[in-house]
Amino acid sequence: MSITDHISVRTFKATRCKRCGIVIGFGDRCDWCQHRPTGHVDAPGEYQGRHHSEWIGTVQVLVEEDDSYALQLLLPRLVAAAQDEAKATGQPSYGWYDDQLAQLEERQFGTAPAARTRDTDAA
Repeated sequence: MSITDHISVRTFKATRCKRCGIVIGFGDRCDWCQHRPTGHVDAPGEYQGRHHSEWIGTVQVLVEEDDSYALQLLLPRLVAAAQDEAKATGQPSYGWYDDQLAQLEERQFGTAPAARTRDTDAA
């Protein structure tokens, strides 16, 4: 455990949990992280102990604040969580994270990224 684990990450508009990064109202850690054991293993569809859909609000805040660094770290993990869930359930993958990642790459590099194909979406 690092000494910085107890310091919240404050962005321009929101406070984020220091352990998992999700947007919280106040404090250093969200309710889930305060009680989550250190050795927790995420189930398919989860990232940091939360279902990928719980991260939508955090992604929206990061996009609004133009926090490209945090988005570059978070979005690939959410894409992977959504794809893992799709493989486990046999349902199509949730593509919103893919779209957000493509838009981020377009803003960062100025070119449209190569077309992404989600193997679970191919029918």
